[in-house]
Amino acid sequence: MNTGILYDINTGKILQNMRLAKCLDIEADFTPPEGTAVLPGVLADDVDCWRVENGTLVETSPSPINLDIEKRAACYRVDRIAGAQRSYIISDGYGQEMTYLMKEAEARACLADPAPLAGAYPMLAAEIGITGADLTAVATAVAARADVCKTRIAAIEATRLTTKAVINAATDLTAIEAAIDAADWPPREI
Repeated sequence: MNTGILYDINTGKILQNMRLAKCLDIEADFTPPEGTAVLPGVLADDVDCWRVENGTLVETSPSPINLDIEKRAACYRVDRIAGAQRSYIISDGYGQEMTYLMKEAEARACLADPAPLAGAYPMLAAEIGITGADLTAVATAVAARADVCKTRIAAIEATRLTTKAVINAATDLTAIEAAIDAADWPPREI
């Protein structure tokens, strides 16, 4: 047998996995340093999660988990997922988001204006002949698109906030992961 675990005989802490040349036998051809011993024929996948107890390899408890840190990390993941979901509806980026807000504001004002002039609505005027044949057609299209986007983004926001609330109420890692897995994000198509 050419494999084994070198461990501290006082604590049982695994010091290293050992693999000797195939022609060597770990029990016959290896002398462990003082205070250590070899458990032949086994290897530990993660030496920090195992120890030797009474000549047997046993799994140790993992390090204590800080649930608050795990919750913050999970909430951050949810925020990133929500951002990715929104990017299917609107372009990502602060400047582009501001453009959409300005266009929507101009569209709503233009539709309320009894005699709209293109010079008063430069964002909409830039789209004449592209989004619509005239200023009113562009304003109508932009307002309609904004309404659809708001509904979809509101659904994403509801999912984001609900998921984060479930995460913050979780009492263990399994519940945190279950909350993320159970998030019911709206479909991507508009």
